[in-house]
Amino acid sequence: MIDRYILMDKDLEVGELTYNVADKKFSFNRYENVTNRTHLPLGMYSYINWNHNYKPTHDDIVFWLSDRVVPKERQNIDEILRVMGLIDYDMWELCRRTRAMCMEDYFWLSKGEKFEEVHIRYLSEHGRIKETPIPFPVEEYPPEYIVTKDGKITKNLVR
Repeated sequence: MIDRYILMDKDLEVGELTYNVADKKFSFNRYENVTNRTHLPLGMYSYINWNHNYKPTHDDIVFWLSDRVVPKERQNIDEILRVMGLIDYDMWELCRRTRAMCMEDYFWLSKGEKFEEVHIRYLSEHGRIKETPIPFPVEEYPPEYIVTKDGKITKNLVR
């Protein structure tokens, strides 16, 4: 299963971020019309490779995403996880439920939502913070392991 999101800078579609559920790997494809590097998020791109020719690696994407969610060591993390519908800390699941939005910039991941209707920073700046749709509903991924008819645990091949 491939989970697809559009990386947005405000309402500009920057490219497609995908997550391969089976191998737990991220990839990113920038749209060719995006040539201004200010639309490329630092973290996924560094000052060294901050240009439209660079192709971010899985590790680049994880680095950027992990900086966009509440840290695992946060004092009230159990309450935050409960509100997000999670029982364990999972950086990607937090990103999915928050669309990787933060108050520090205007980058976010879209599944078809409109910037002015969902972005937490935009809503806050316009006195509409209570309208935030966080946590977003997410499609559940197929389980990583399944129990076979004979009672054995095996890797789920339909992921």
